[in-house]
Amino acid sequence: MNQMKFPVITIAREYGAGGRSVASLLAEKLNVPWYDKDFIITTAENSGLSIEQISKDSEEIGDREKFIDTLIGGGSMHDKVFYAQREVIIDLAHKPCIIIGRAAEAILKEAGLPSIDVFLYSDMKRKIQHAKELKEYGTMDVEKYVLLKDKKRANFYKQYTGKEFTDKHNYDICLNTSIGFEQCATILETLVHQLVDQKYFD
Repeated sequence: MNQMKFPVITIAREYGAGGRSVASLLAEKLNVPWYDKDFIITTAENSGLSIEQISKDSEEIGDREKFIDTLIGGGSMHDKVFYAQREVIIDLAHKPCIIIGRAAEAILKEAGLPSIDVFLYSDMKRKIQHAKELKEYGTMDVEKYVLLKDKKRANFYKQYTGKEFTDKHNYDICLNTSIGFEQCATILETLVHQLVDQKYFD
């Protein structure tokens, strides 16, 4: 770890809380790459699975799909995507970077790789506002869409970690992005520098 300028930073987030926005700002401040949907391509190349399938099953499981996965008892498409992404996440974590979602913090802990683990949340009003900017909700009521996305992420997290997605004990720091994306990125930048200066990750 002492050869790395910064430890890997993982960012779990509620839908609409601005995970990508904060990650982008923080990556610029630390001069490190950040990964979210872009490493879906790498996962597809490494696993032979299609980009469409990985995009569909990469970090969300609906209640119906959760029930079907339970009946199958292993070997589902979600399993194949998860373990393919797991290999990519572990490979990325050997250099300083920011990884968004996909239970990255739990994967790295299990692999014995150090990371600073962040959880971002926000109030519903601001999440709805940001969701409208993302324009991914189609014809659905925006609030229902936000709640559904969070439920699917929670199902995914529970299935592959056995833990609750929003449990603060899973993370090193939890931030309410209602204070502003730039403010959150500045707080995280300060935290990273302090931990490195204290040789917390040696």
